[in-house]
Amino acid sequence: MSRAVLIVGAGALGLSSALHLLSPPASDPSDPPAPAPRSPKYSVTLLDAHPSGLAPAAASADRNKIVRLDYPDALYAGLARDALALWSGAEWEGVYHETGVLLLGDDSPTGGYTAASLENARALGCRTVPFSRASLSSSDGSAEELRACFPASAPLPALDGASGYLNRSGGWVEASRAMALLRARVERLGGQVLGGRCVTHLSRDASGQVDGVVLSSGEVLRADVVILAAGAWTAALVPELTGGRVQATGQSELFFCLDGAERGRWGGYPVVLDWGTGMSLFEPDQEGIVKVAIHHAGYVNPQAYEVDGKQYTVSVPRTARSEEGEPAVPVEVVHQLRAWVRRRFPMLGERPFVGSRMCWYTDTPDGDWVVDWCPGEKRLMFVTGGSGHAFKFLPNIGRLALQRLEGTLPVEWAAKLAFSKGGGEGGVDMSRVGEATALLCEQELAGAEELARVD
Repeated sequence: MSRAVLIVGAGALGLSSALHLLSPPASDPSDPPAPAPRSPKYSVTLLDAHPSGLAPAAASADRNKIVRLDYPDALYAGLARDALALWSGAEWEGVYHETGVLLLGDDSPTGGYTAASLENARALGCRTVPFSRASLSSSDGSAEELRACFPASAPLPALDGASGYLNRSGGWVEASRAMALLRARVERLGGQVLGGRCVTHLSRDASGQVDGVVLSSGEVLRADVVILAAGAWTAALVPELTGGRVQATGQSELFFCLDGAERGRWGGYPVVLDWGTGMSLFEPDQEGIVKVAIHHAGYVNPQAYEVDGKQYTVSVPRTARSEEGEPAVPVEVVHQLRAWVRRRFPMLGERPFVGSRMCWYTDTPDGDWVVDWCPGEKRLMFVTGGSGHAFKFLPNIGRLALQRLEGTLPVEWAAKLAFSKGGGEGGVDMSRVGEATALLCEQELAGAEELARVD
């Protein structure tokens, strides 16, 4: 008989977990054919509060995401290599674009991150092109090497004084289309994705153990296993259980638009990722939209919650400037990204931004994900804490959830993804810059006028 699994959240981590729970195990070619199809090991239902089944403010509901193998941690780098091979599969219908990723290190606090990432990338056999103190006017040969990192007709960024490397094994993926393809695969395998199901709290049996969830309608859904993969809404859903282990932070994205002829010049442009500032730029997508974004400590929206008479304060996604749905990016970030674009891409520096988006992450202090059973619970598991770097693993991150559920997670991953890390094993996420800042009022958020202003 199948084990019933409820997954709260139909974002990247929830759907990837469902895929691996529902997929039949790979068979040994030497095994005789099965006499008849067996019933699936798990029956899976995904619940999402948004009617569509994917909240527009979710981190996975995006235009594009970086796919990179560049990690100072060998475990993540190896898993990223495996994901990259999967992204090229026919089932993803070309959502992955291998443009390469250009990483800038400078002398910033994250400089060590870049150097260690390059070492791991080389060990994995990636096609890398390092450069030091790049100058496009240099006469020592470095200018030619740097120019070779970009398409022949493409405008070149201003990289004087920068150091880093190009990893040709990487690029970007069409995030929203990838999510639609993954959802369709899950549903073909028998998984159910139910939108418009708002989970208010957990259901418990007579012994006090979690046995399901309670919806805002009052309906109780019970299961053998409940997986919390609610992304940035996780801490607000169960503040009494998360204990500050995860926090929702808002990350800012802004967009330019290029016309057809200009778009062609930028085609094949590598993703530029500047670790010194946390800022990045993508090549134009099919609509000519160029995304610039910042990967930093982000913004928080603290709200008070009461559970069983106890008070909790947790950050909750704030998705719009007003009920009319105006952009919700802080004005100060518009200025910061504008200054970075002017510095690195002066040819775009005076263009108005045509749109913005606040992308809500679920962060952990050290950037490691949480894929583990909730302490003291036999049927409740967390799959969360993507920390802004989980989407690239969409094809295979769910395997870790399956292995944790079945007790087969390799020991090194089990320790890294544990809910409770003992002995001070957790560190600081060195891929992030700055400190988390509270969003205090609507006046701090940018509307269309602020986005268009270039003075």
